[in-house]
Amino acid sequence: PTTYNITWVVAETEEEATEEYEEGTMPESPIELGYTFKDEKYIYTFIGWDKEVVPATEDATYTAVFDKVPVKYTNSKNDLNSKYYAKLLKNACFE
Repeated sequence: PTTYNITWVVAETEEEATEEYEEGTMPESPIELGYTFKDEKYIYTFIGWDKEVVPATEDATYTAVFDKVPVKYTNSKNDLNSKYYAKLLKNACFE
């Protein structure tokens, strides 16, 4: 059977994966809608791919699209972001 390479790209994490699919087979997204991760500056939520995922009829590349929201720091004692920010301030002020 004829197979095609389907490449999944996540630019935000510099990750890429290529899988082989038989002709006519629907590629399966390696990321679920709503998947969320964050770094020090942003919270990223996966909202889909840059184009519609279609059955394999040729080599194709799909790039993940994320909604990116700035991390907000608060004064809540239970907020991990506040603790991170407080640690940065402490280090900056008491060195």
